[in-house]
Amino acid sequence: MTQKTKCPAEAATSKPGDVHLTPAIGKKNMGTNTTEAVQAASELPVDRVDRLAKELSEALNSWMGGEFMAVILPTSRGGDFPIMFGSIKSQREAIAHQAGRAL
Repeated sequence: MTQKTKCPAEAATSKPGDVHLTPAIGKKNMGTNTTEAVQAASELPVDRVDRLAKELSEALNSWMGGEFMAVILPTSRGGDFPIMFGSIKSQREAIAHQAGRAL
C-alpha cells in the first residue's frame, strides 16, 4: 500500500478565521497582567520606595525576632550587596535621636 503525500494546498485544513487553541511554547505568563505590575509601572520612584519599605518593615517583624533593622543602598552603590542589617539594640540611641523619640 502506498501513501499519497499531501502537497501544500492539500495540507492546509483550517479556514481563515479559525481559532486554534494550542499551548504557546515560550510564552509563559505573557497574557497575565497583575495589579502590582501596573501599579509599579505607573508609580513615582518615591512612592515605590515607600511601598517597598513598608513591606520590608513588615517582613523584619518576623525575621530574627524583630531585633534587626535594615539599610538599603541603591544598586549603583551597593552592587551585589544592597542591604545591610544591624542590631536595633546596639543602635537604639541613634535610632531614637533620628526618630525624635525614645525607644
